[in-house]
Amino acid sequence: MAGQLNYDIPSFGLPWQTVAVQLVGALLIPALAALGPVRSAANLTILEAFTPVRDTRYEGREAGAVDSYLVSRISHLLAWRNVARRKVRLALTLAALSLAGAMFIATFGLKLGLDEAIEILVGEFPSDVVIDFAAPELVQRIEREAAAVAAGIPAIERVEAWGVADARRVYPDGRVGSSFTLFGVPPTTQIAGFAQREGQWLYETTDDGRGGFETRPNTDVIPLYINYEAEKLTEGPAVGDGLTLKLNGLREQPVELVGISLRPFNANAYLPYAAFERATGVRGRAGRLVVYMAGDDPAAQTAAAAALADRYEAASMTVLRAETAGSFRESYAAQFNNLVVLLMALAALTALVGGLGLANTMALNVLERSREIGILRSMGAGRPLLRRLVLAEGLAIAVASGLIGIALSLPLTAILDRVMGGTLLGSPLSFAFAPWAAVGWMALVVVIGLVSCWVPAESAARMTVRAALAYE
Repeated sequence: MAGQLNYDIPSFGLPWQTVAVQLVGALLIPALAALGPVRSAANLTILEAFTPVRDTRYEGREAGAVDSYLVSRISHLLAWRNVARRKVRLALTLAALSLAGAMFIATFGLKLGLDEAIEILVGEFPSDVVIDFAAPELVQRIEREAAAVAAGIPAIERVEAWGVADARRVYPDGRVGSSFTLFGVPPTTQIAGFAQREGQWLYETTDDGRGGFETRPNTDVIPLYINYEAEKLTEGPAVGDGLTLKLNGLREQPVELVGISLRPFNANAYLPYAAFERATGVRGRAGRLVVYMAGDDPAAQTAAAAALADRYEAASMTVLRAETAGSFRESYAAQFNNLVVLLMALAALTALVGGLGLANTMALNVLERSREIGILRSMGAGRPLLRRLVLAEGLAIAVASGLIGIALSLPLTAILDRVMGGTLLGSPLSFAFAPWAAVGWMALVVVIGLVSCWVPAESAARMTVRAALAYE
């Protein structure tokens, strides 16, 4: 994770707070778990403590009736009366497994929402390569060198030169806000519709009456378009508000906010290029080259970025960075995948606890039913039958927890989409349910049930009649 986030870990240690929490948990949780049974035992009278506990289910039955009852019990051993022998124990086991299933399924739903968010981040503008220069360069030189590279790379369809400036909001009381990047974009630049949150883009496309199309700014005043991060830095202006920007620390320019996009992480704002030139006083220069290519081949994007960077460096035009849509996508996916892995780890730990709880539940059920098992053995029930009965009970609990987990995953997914979307993107993620994740969890919980119940099933199958009937 440190490598992905580009930082070094200078030292490693175990904080004392972590050790303290572990010690408190290790001492307190068992004590709380034992509190109920200990209080019940402490409240027993001497007479109750020394009185044997009898199994009254068979009292008052004649021999023939008992045989008939036991045969009937074999056919109904999967009923909930037997599975729910200890309701509190069953509830705890179901809760752990259901929570694990809900987390597992909701995490994949969140992953689908994050994948869509990545497309918003990468596809805000459908460009394939971005070249940033260390200082503004003449637009003619930028486009001339790009045309020379495009001659050798047919996949390059067109390029755009963007002006780049530093901008800060000037408030009515004279305060100057935090810095964000302002781009001057040409009319050919169009933002993707799915990336817009409210308002409209700087340009609109209209029919020119001659079979073609022309673009013009949406407003008569200088329009400004900002993204989510720039909105935060400018203290949340609304679409239609007038703002004053200080550009490159020199000029002040009134603008009108016309739209806001969803994109987070980098605080960016946009003006029409002609208005950008007038506002900054810098004409015919650009600090960014945006390249549009045919197809979506990351290798072709990387090759084009390298060729352009080499060409500009050879022309003594210092390139600050060269990035591709593929590298952006990989970077965002790596950051979001860390979150997904963390949630999956939590789901796995919860599933482990639930599996151990199911194993403990079935082991105690087998122990408490020792006499019943002994009677079944005496009536001719073989080991395979007893093993199947215990496994079937465990599977019934596991499948029930899976169904509950699927139901719980729907609201949990909505919660995760709202929380993670608000934190990362400034708005909730699109809700997405992963049916294949639900099917996968049902298959996985069956495996957990079989593995957890195998030892108790073997214990029941290997129990002798004598040992079983001797259990008090």
